Amino acid sequence: MPTGVNRINADVDPIANIDGIDDRVNADIAILDTGIDLDHPDLNVFKYAYCSTTSNGPFNSTTECVEGDANANDVHSHGTHVAGISAALDNTSGVVGVAPGARLWAVKILDDEGNGTGSIILAGVDYVTENANEIEIANMSLVGDGEFQALDDAIDTAIDAGVVFILAAGNDSIDVADVFPAGHPNSITVSALADYDGIAGGLSGDGEDDKFAYFSNYGAGVDIMAPGRNIISTGPGGGTRTKSGTSMSAPHIAGAAALYMSQNPTASPAAVKAALLTTVDPSPCVNDNCGASQDPDGIQEPLILLSCYDEDGDGVCTDVDNCPVDFNMLQTDTDFDLVGNACDNDDDNDGLVDTLEDSIGTDQLLVDTDGDGVSDYDEVNYDGDASAYTAGADLNPLSVDTDGDSVSDAVDVQPLTVNVLGDLAPLGSPDGVVNAADYLIQIRFVQGELAPSAIEIQNGDLYSDGVINISDLLLLNQLIMAP
Repeated sequence: MPTGVNRINADVDPIANIDGIDDRVNADIAILDTGIDLDHPDLNVFKYAYCSTTSNGPFNSTTECVEGDANANDVHSHGTHVAGISAALDNTSGVVGVAPGARLWAVKILDDEGNGTGSIILAGVDYVTENANEIEIANMSLVGDGEFQALDDAIDTAIDAGVVFILAAGNDSIDVADVFPAGHPNSITVSALADYDGIAGGLSGDGEDDKFAYFSNYGAGVDIMAPGRNIISTGPGGGTRTKSGTSMSAPHIAGAAALYMSQNPTASPAAVKAALLTTVDPSPCVNDNCGASQDPDGIQEPLILLSCYDEDGDGVCTDVDNCPVDFNMLQTDTDFDLVGNACDNDDDNDGLVDTLEDSIGTDQLLVDTDGDGVSDYDEVNYDGDASAYTAGADLNPLSVDTDGDSVSDAVDVQPLTVNVLGDLAPLGSPDGVVNAADYLIQIRFVQGELAPSAIEIQNGDLYSDGVINISDLLLLNQLIMAP
């Protein structure tokens, strides 16, 4: 099972009906590309046309698409790969597409090196328009720099004739506003998700898994996202190949559109687009890494997600829902532990259950409510029991200084005992009184006869310079002698 097909739930979609039996989706998809392997056993190539320019002399040429011309066969491999993603047969060999067995129209507008001219590309779109009574969906996994108004107009004409156009966003990590035809407002422009295992959650072990693909173009002109990294699909010669790019993302959407059109044959392109944009996972990227940290426009495109089981009825498929049995439409996950707040008993992931935090007044969404540098968990667990807060035995998670001695809990060696400057005796257990006994111990510290412990440095370092020396001894003497 290709990871992309799995990731968007095509494998469980009742219309796709992927079960190893060759039942074909009743829809037509035009692949405007480098052609398709016309004899590939895993593809249902219905019709094919070769688009080219013929010179009729030094000042005259003809550009047209000739249906049935065997030059439409794919030598490059790009078009065959795209075709398989959208519609490879559901059988016991090779791969399976999103809309298995849909009728494919190979419209070869790119040459064997993957290049094409504007006039030939326009001719390919016009060919689709001429056959709009049969072709429901057209996939264009190609981009060019700048603007091409004539192509925009030609695509609009095809859309007005009823064809849904799917466009790849491009692979230069730039705004689709700077390329064509991506971003065409009446088409569906597709960016790429990096997915390595066909499931949500970034669990494959690859650091890029379930993130916005680093190469993908972006921008307000992008409508939706689909898998586009390490996608296995059909290749020339009857086998399979693996490719990456938004070229691979777009045909996932073409297949999804074919599934929809097979059940809604009279739907307009605008209606199909609207339907697909409601059949999505709104937060497909692990830890929201389809946002500004990955996608330069800061927009997290939704991932196409086909029919699925939604146990809690929140509009998010159970297999990607971070709270599969608790309504959590927004998929909020404050601590990014892949468990949504709706069912997470520890929303800030600090080790304290939310019910306990609620009872003691700490913030369920903050690890350190009082901001003293000691986590709520460490303060409540001071006595070794994090299941309950015990005053007098635990540090107060709502107070920076539990014992009120003006030494914060974060640095206080004895945070439950009021510390008195100069109080050193008895050694290891100061008695809270400053007298001659403390002075005698301070002398031994200064002379190096004794090494002070942490509590003794805290109480005996009267000048707060980190050491006990003669200056501290003289000041201690003044404290003792003061009336």
